[in-house]
Amino acid sequence: MSRTSASPVRAEAAVRSRGVEPLTAHPRPHRVWHGRCLTCGKPTRPRNGRAGCTRCAGVLRGQKRRLPAAARMARLLAGGQIPAARDPGLGGSEWPSRCMIAGHPAPSKITNGPVKPVGCTKCIRKAASQRLSLPPQTAAARVRLTLNEPLSEYVPSQSGYVRCLGCGRRSAAMRALVSGNVDSCSHCRVATAAGRHSRLPADVAVARALLRAQQPLVPWTGQTMRGWRMRCLVCGNAAPKMLSHLNQGNGICAYCAEHGFKPDRPAEIYIVIDETRSAGKYGIAGLDNGSYYRVAQHERENWSLYESWTFEVGAQAQRVERMIEHELRVVQGVPQFLPAGSMPQNGETETFDLKLCSAEQTWALVKRFARQIEDEVTPTLRATIARRRRIRNSRAQIEVMHSGAQALENYPEGTGSKWRMRCLICGKAHPRRLAHLREGRAACPACRQDEISESRRVPVLRAVAIMRSALAEPLAGYPSNAGTPWKSRCMYCGSRTDPRLANVSSGQGACKTCAQTRSGEDRRLPPETAEARFRALALEPLEDYKVNSDAVRCRCLNCGKSSSPLPGNAFFRRTGCEFCNRQKLADRYRTPAASAAIIMRAGAWEPLTEYRGAKEPWLSRCMLCGTTGRPTKTNIQHRGAGAPEGRARHRRPRRSITDSTPALPLT
Repeated sequence: MSRTSASPVRAEAAVRSRGVEPLTAHPRPHRVWHGRCLTCGKPTRPRNGRAGCTRCAGVLRGQKRRLPAAARMARLLAGGQIPAARDPGLGGSEWPSRCMIAGHPAPSKITNGPVKPVGCTKCIRKAASQRLSLPPQTAAARVRLTLNEPLSEYVPSQSGYVRCLGCGRRSAAMRALVSGNVDSCSHCRVATAAGRHSRLPADVAVARALLRAQQPLVPWTGQTMRGWRMRCLVCGNAAPKMLSHLNQGNGICAYCAEHGFKPDRPAEIYIVIDETRSAGKYGIAGLDNGSYYRVAQHERENWSLYESWTFEVGAQAQRVERMIEHELRVVQGVPQFLPAGSMPQNGETETFDLKLCSAEQTWALVKRFARQIEDEVTPTLRATIARRRRIRNSRAQIEVMHSGAQALENYPEGTGSKWRMRCLICGKAHPRRLAHLREGRAACPACRQDEISESRRVPVLRAVAIMRSALAEPLAGYPSNAGTPWKSRCMYCGSRTDPRLANVSSGQGACKTCAQTRSGEDRRLPPETAEARFRALALEPLEDYKVNSDAVRCRCLNCGKSSSPLPGNAFFRRTGCEFCNRQKLADRYRTPAASAAIIMRAGAWEPLTEYRGAKEPWLSRCMLCGTTGRPTKTNIQHRGAGAPEGRARHRRPRRSITDSTPALPLT
């Protein structure tokens, strides 16, 4: 069924109710009217079924969004600026002002959103330039870390020249290299991406290795992805390393690295199993890696720990792992079980099928090789291990004391293990991890929460300024946080109010009474517009219009009766005279006279007069007994014939036994 449009009369009345006088006939659906606004008097073209004058609507929206003058002044002063001209009053207009710090003229725009410091643009740019102002030695060191040689002295406002140690090209990229926007030579990046720079000259390769504190021990192989044996100039450890990894900053030295597996630190060899896939895996993990715990990564992927063996030196765990790999892959012929890419945490090359080699058999190999390695440890290494353990314990105790806590037990030999300690400030005991303390976290969660609350706390002077910018004078001390109600007095109407600093900072008002008053004033229509809307509803106002919540006495132009409708209901619900509305409803639901007579005859009543209403008494004659009565059509329709007395009085009396038995003759 298609949806029909409204009638021209109703459409024209709807347009007038929105404050627009139509000048043309009713247009087709979704077309525009040609009319004149009853408020501003300018021609307008509202769409059929939409709102009225767009100019007046824009003015009303601007008045609602406009901030008070005191709030705009407070936001300007909070940004460190003083006004140099009169306030324009609009959020999108520039307000001429002057910086309070340097005296620069800085026009500002006070937005209507949340409270934000405006600030001086020149001072902000000056602070940014100061961050880039570095000593020439520091700038040159940053450039050399990117494998480039500076050719001129660093000047923050200029682009100095550098020469790439890889390709030898000269470019003006010193400022970009110092700021960190570029990390290498653009020509080398393109050549490396294209695969044409895999072979480097020997002198360039040696220079790159020395810049990473690595001394080559064998001649240059010519390939960046092949192992090149080098010796670390920091710790003296020698191992094969890839030049491509050195260029990326990865894998410089396993003994000197801050992250990853450390061969000189405690470690363990573990066995994990996945029963759903019937797979097992062996591997090594460092116990001094902080939050980087290898077994926990496997447990997050539905693996479960079977057994583990702890070593004092990670190099021992590496040797045991190589011995197990040779025993499984070469001696017993157990292949790799899971394919590459099946484990998000990596490690597919160390997996095996539990049906070919069970976890018990693999654990037996671990115990045999681990005892063999421990028997080979020299007494000197044993003394070194004991000395390292004592040093780690003492150093860990000192680190805990520096973080503001006292250890309640010995060091658990692992920065990722929980260590029970007591806070020296509040006296509470908590299990913490040494790795978290090294990352800068607090030793006491309770004290850390108090510090966070205190850091988020707005200063008292700024909080009072924000409240006064919203025209609210505080009457009590600053509450504990921004979400607690603050007893205040409205500076505009003088009423008591309890606003929250968080709500006021986000742009909300501080006084509910003023908010309700402004809301009513925003919704209040001009007297001319209100009178035009009353006349559009066929009502003649007899009193002056005040607000939408006060009834206005009017006279209906159709029936002439007086009524007092609320302007809000009349304007927004488009309800006119209540008497005419009732008559319309009565006419809509009124039963025709012929249908009413049929209903009465069905109930055994013959109407004697004309039909006046469903609940009006109707003089009629009973078709059963001939008596007259005044039943209503409603009672007859719901109760049946004979109502209101019903059919009980028209029933035949029951015959008794004596009535049915014939009388005997007298003898």
